[in-house]
Amino acid sequence: MTASNGTPGLEQDTGELAALPGLETVTKQLTGLITVLRAEQARRQAGIEITRPAWKNIVFTGGPGTGKSRAAR
Repeated sequence: MTASNGTPGLEQDTGELAALPGLETVTKQLTGLITVLRAEQARRQAGIEITRPAWKNIVFTGGPGTGKSRAAR
């Protein structure tokens, strides 16, 4: 699926992660981050200076077997 501007849709970006049970919150947060990054990229391409770039770090926490490594990939 592509967005109206021709860029891949968020479903494509979150693909396998969205299919994993119990990671709805992670998928939602990642979708928000992708949206912010795309907006930032569009501003740069339009020649608008980004004076305060978005924070791009994500920390995965949890016990063994909770899907941290898989989500990070």
